[in-house]
This record gives sequence, C-alpha cells and structure tokens, in this order.
Amino acid sequence: MSKYSGFHCPVCGSVFTDQDDIVVCPDCGTPHHRECWTRLGHCAYQDRHKENLEWHEDRLIQPGTAQQTACPACGTRNRPDAASCVHCGAPLGQSQEQGQSQGQPSGQEAQRPRYAAGPQVSRSHQSAGSRTAASPFPPNSQVVSPEDEIGGIKSKDWASFVRRSVPYYLMRFFQMELGGSKIAVSLSAFIFGAYYFFYRKMYRLALIFCGADLLLTVPSLVLFWYDTGSFLTTNIDPQIWITLGTICAYLDWGVRLAAGLFAVYFYKKHAARAIQQVCAVTPEGPERSLRLSAVGGVNLPASIVAALVMTALLCALMFAFAGPKLMEVLQLYAAQMYAL
Repeated sequence: MSKYSGFHCPVCGSVFTDQDDIVVCPDCGTPHHRECWTRLGHCAYQDRHKENLEWHEDRLIQPGTAQQTACPACGTRNRPDAASCVHCGAPLGQSQEQGQSQGQPSGQEAQRPRYAAGPQVSRSHQSAGSRTAASPFPPNSQVVSPEDEIGGIKSKDWASFVRRSVPYYLMRFFQMELGGSKIAVSLSAFIFGAYYFFYRKMYRLALIFCGADLLLTVPSLVLFWYDTGSFLTTNIDPQIWITLGTICAYLDWGVRLAAGLFAVYFYKKHAARAIQQVCAVTPEGPERSLRLSAVGGVNLPASIVAALVMTALLCALMFAFAGPKLMEVLQLYAAQMYAL
C-alpha cells in the first residue's frame, strides 16, 4: 500500500489510491498525480517554497511542528504545552480523550480549524481547477488554514468578524469567490427577514426590509379599518384593496425569497468592508482580532427590539384609526381563530 493512499492531490483534490501514478515535489515533499503535475508544470505550492514549509498528512507545516495544537476557535497552531491560543486567547486545555468523549474529531481531523470542517478548498485549488466538475469542494480536501485568503482577506480575520456560524459562512464565501455567484441559501434570512439583518448588524439593510414589510402591510391595514367602519375608508372600493392585498402577499413572499437567496452575499460585502476598515488602522495580531470581534459578531438584542417595535407600530396603526365596530371585528377574528 502506498504511503500516500488516502491523502489528497493539491491540484485536483482527489484521494490518492494504490493505482495512482504519484510524483513528489523535491522542495516541500507534496505528492501530486503525475498528470496534475504535468498539466500545472510545477508544484501546487511553488509560491510557498520560500517559507520552507514541508508536506505532512495533507497539509503544509513548518518543519518540526506536526504535533502542534490547533485552536478550536480560530485555527491558529500553538505549542503543545500552550494553555491558550496566542491569536485569540481561546483555551487549549482539552485533551484528545476529552474531545473524543464529547464526540469531537481527533488526530488529523482535530487539527483542522473549526471553520474548515467538512469539504474545503485551498488557494491551490482556486488556481489549478479541479479534475471533476461535480463540486469545487471535494470531500475532505485540502484544509483551509487561517492564513488562506477569501477575496484578499485572511480566513482568520473573516472568522474573527463572523464569530457565529463561521463554518457555514466561510464555505459560502469561498463558493462565491470561486464561482462568482451571488446566491446562497439562508433559511434564517428567509424566515426572519429584516430581523436577520439586525442580528448580523446590517442595520441600513434591515431598515430597508422593515420599510418594505410596512409598505406591503398597508392593504391589510386598510381592509381592517374598512371592516371596523373607520372614517378613513368611507369612500373606498374594498374589492380594489382585496386585489392589492393579494398582490402584496405575493410580493411579501418575493421579498422573503430575495432575503433568503442574497442575504449571505449582502453579509459578505458588509463584512469585507468592515474588515478592511479595521485592518487599515489595526496591525495584525490579537488587537486586530479583538477589534474585529467587537465590530462584527451578532446583535440579538437589536433583533428582539426591532421585532417588538414593529409589532407595536402595527398595533398602534391598527387601533389608532379603527372605527366604531372595532370590538365586533376583534370578536369575529377571535371566533375564527378559535374555530381553527
């Protein structure tokens, strides 16, 4: 059995088998398919040879650092005896046995950055392409290190800014960079709409979606006022507003769909702009990581407050302009709800 069986070619991402014709880079020791080496014309890591890195179990490392401990928060490699990460300060004291007892990966998988878990791709895959067109992220392919870049920004800076759901967002950001697509499904954005953007601190976009929600609610408010006999609806044609209400209901689904498909793209642009502003004034190191964490992350209280304000505003509009039949309409609504 070949000693490279089960590892991955850095060019195509495919797993080496005993039948593969493999060549090894004389500088860093990285194995390649002979066909991939010939097509590329050089080692996939040629631009990193000046760093004196060596290939070890599907990744490049500094000589003599194979046993280093990877930070579970940001992926930075630390000394085996380190108690906390030198980059983000996360504790490193959990033993391998503890990790296994809690269902965490060990060995080679445990050394991967947490945001690199699952199918990944490195910069070498971006430049060299893939042998198969099924997916740009072959299962268990090259690990993404904190120093790898997405759109010119290092992965560790993205991770420090995103903080919550880092694996999901970094994978989506990589896919967008590789494929040039702006679409990525976000169930949270589809369900919560404007409140998702408040949660991710995209306040301007959140207010735009809140405005759209209010605008699309107008026909329903008018029909409610009409049912209560409001003076505002004395001379209106209810059929026209019923039609408008139906149209707005479809538009509301369209807005939700747009949020679900493009929220990640909006978040990527927002995050990239904020990260670049921080990086421009803060040197690389723990201070930058802390600053990115403070600027980024999430804001759950903002989402809750926004939801309460929107609910209060709608209720105020409903009752402020309701007519004398308000109690009758409310009783009718309550009876219909009870019947359901």
